[in-house]
Amino acid sequence: MDEQAVMRRKEYVMEAAQARALLARAPHVIVATSREEGAPLVRVMHAAIWADHLVMHGAPAGEKLAWGDRAVTLQAQEVLADVPSTFTHPERACPATTLYLSAQVEGVLRRVEDLDARAAALQAFMERFQPQGGYVPITASDRRYRAAVRGLEVWALPLDGVRGKAKLGQSWPAARFARVIEALWQ
Repeated sequence: MDEQAVMRRKEYVMEAAQARALLARAPHVIVATSREEGAPLVRVMHAAIWADHLVMHGAPAGEKLAWGDRAVTLQAQEVLADVPSTFTHPERACPATTLYLSAQVEGVLRRVEDLDARAAALQAFMERFQPQGGYVPITASDRRYRAAVRGLEVWALPLDGVRGKAKLGQSWPAARFARVIEALWQ
């Protein structure tokens, strides 16, 4: 997808590598798709990067099962600062804003069928959310994990076309930027 066609302000375009890094460190992602009848379906999920995919897991029940072979949009963000209008104007409300980073990827979320791949994706979760270790690594053949590997749903979304936005005050005049930074430090 042509980033310039999507992003109105080109100075906000984030490099794809930075957007991927944001997805990799985000504590959760927001997944948006539609139900079969067309109504929106949005969920907050933990995610991890595995084999150039963003992976998620969940119970083999509920509305998430509708994700299979359906187009999704996945998004993560980091709010860096909420900027009150009073930082730059004594009376006007309009200067209030938020400084943030966001990353988005669109595609078809596929169910991971292969048990070894599923175990590897679940291991990526452990490395992401428990990097200190303290557990036996997950494999499909380990008797301790067989039931979990078979019983959990695991979905993967290719990280093709990751887009990012960095709204960090880069379009502001230098004096406004300096006032906001000084006020944030205070």
